[in-house]
Amino acid sequence: MCTQCYFLGKHISHKILLLDDEESLKSQNINFDLTLKDFVGKYEKIIKLKEKVEQEIIKINKSYDDVFSYLSKSFEAKHEKLYIEENNLKENLQNEVTKYKEKLENFLSECSNLIRTCDKINKGIKKFENNEENNIIKNISYISKINKTQKEMKVLDNQLMRNIQVNFEEEEGNLNFLDYIFNGFPIPSNIEINDIGLTSLKVSWKINNININDITNKFIFIVAIKKEKENNFSEAFKGNSYNCKIESLSENTNYEIKICMSYNNYVGPWSEIQKIQTRKSNLFG
Repeated sequence: MCTQCYFLGKHISHKILLLDDEESLKSQNINFDLTLKDFVGKYEKIIKLKEKVEQEIIKINKSYDDVFSYLSKSFEAKHEKLYIEENNLKENLQNEVTKYKEKLENFLSECSNLIRTCDKINKGIKKFENNEENNIIKNISYISKINKTQKEMKVLDNQLMRNIQVNFEEEEGNLNFLDYIFNGFPIPSNIEINDIGLTSLKVSWKINNININDITNKFIFIVAIKKEKENNFSEAFKGNSYNCKIESLSENTNYEIKICMSYNNYVGPWSEIQKIQTRKSNLFG
């Protein structure tokens, strides 16, 4: 109760209710039983609300656990798949590189052996030149060693040597191996001679495991031909196609044909000689 209203009569807008005036208290809804009932009702609602919140927490926890477990299993499977793909790519990479590297190391070993042989020959020649005694046997011996070593160097220098350039295409997840030649020339093979006529024939050939367009378009083929009893071959075709037609031949004549590759006027090793005979005319049908 406002003391100023009670003792001084101030605050005209305030109403004064006497505690023993039950009717006035009821008119203002001031009742213990009603208040208690309302309190109990709200209390029970809060208890129910608490239970609802607890249930929702249980739900979100279960949802979290389920999804967390699913994510773990899902990515575990993806990780396993990626791990397998990674190992397969690495194994493929290792196999391909090892295959080429072993050949390159063999070529390197051959080069080193020939260089050591040449160094020994040069060292021996210097000692031999400083010796006033002219020993014909030593002279012939050095000539023999030099000729033998030169043949070995020529064979190695003409040896077809290949390497690969490796690229990884990340978006596709693929390895790309680009095979290329850095020394020597491939020898044409699978030579076929057909459409043999009285004075013409067709020749075709292949380069195994190599696409010439992937190497360079400056490589060309040379086809040479001669009559079997002649000594020298003559050029019958020069170009970058894999076939040609040779005309103006003699009928019923044995010919020999060979093919090679050329680059910047350097001629590579020739293929095996192919023998063929032109047709004989049948004047009597």
